Amino acid sequence: MERTTRPMQLLVTVAHPDDETFGMGSVLAHAAASGVEARVICATRGELGEPAIDIGETPLGVVREAELRAAAAILGVVDVELLDYLDSGVDGEPAEGSLAAAATHDVARVLAARIERLQPDVVIMADGSDGHRDHVDQPGYLDRA
Repeated sequence: MERTTRPMQLLVTVAHPDDETFGMGSVLAHAAASGVEARVICATRGELGEPAIDIGETPLGVVREAELRAAAAILGVVDVELLDYLDSGVDGEPAEGSLAAAATHDVARVLAARIERLQPDVVIMADGSDGHRDHVDQPGYLDRA
């Protein structure tokens, strides 16, 4: 029986559409150009961000999801999955259902299930050094029971 090997698998996890490009774009593009199957899991649709252009009546989350998918295609990403967390914004009390309102262990459980299903060789989580509460586990935000 002939043994087949699959290409190396890379999974990048981010909080919002555009984090994959600003934070990991060169990694994703290089991986894809090198024959690695790159995938992105994005926790939110970025619906509380600031639109850079006039989007009319189109909900921002719809626009940002489309931008995420278009950017991923340009970068050579083979699959994009969006989770169902809401964008937490940058201030005020995070809304129920938002990423910052979710318990860390619940988010970890969701990601662990995806990792178990996909079996990537490498997983990269974008760094939270910018301080956005959706990018980093900050006391008082993500550890709520």
